[in-house]
Amino acid sequence: MIAPMGYFEDIRKMVRRIPKGRVATYGDIARAAGYPGTARQVAWALRSPDAVRLPWHRVLGAGGRILLPGEAGLHQRTLLELEGVRFKGARVAMKRHQWLMGSGGGVGIGIRPLKNKRMATNCLERQSRNQRLLEMPRKKAHGEHGNSFATNSTNSHEN
Repeated sequence: MIAPMGYFEDIRKMVRRIPKGRVATYGDIARAAGYPGTARQVAWALRSPDAVRLPWHRVLGAGGRILLPGEAGLHQRTLLELEGVRFKGARVAMKRHQWLMGSGGGVGIGIRPLKNKRMATNCLERQSRNQRLLEMPRKKAHGEHGNSFATNSTNSHEN
């Protein structure tokens, strides 16, 4: 079982580390504090009376979603926008603003602290390679069709 006071303090320490213009998810904070799988409890820690003057608005749901309803969610979005955080629709542009809690203020994949410079370099190289793979055009499987519409005279129906 998690000791609430130690847990809450560990969570608050992680939240205090998030710099202006950056965000982290509830899950990121839980893992960085050493409590993977406790994202919901992070919200409790942020609501506790001892959590005054924390940058609570920099903590978001998975995928960069603001989970607070109504005016509270609008207030959170406004605070983030004032710090220069950009949104894509209802979500924060996480590729640009997510703070990955490695050494060096966000260098690295995931949120494990990086032990040395070589490890940080390897993580950055792996991250760069993975990003290139994601951006490569995907080969179409047999029978898969594109989204473009045919424009030749045999397929168009003009009146």
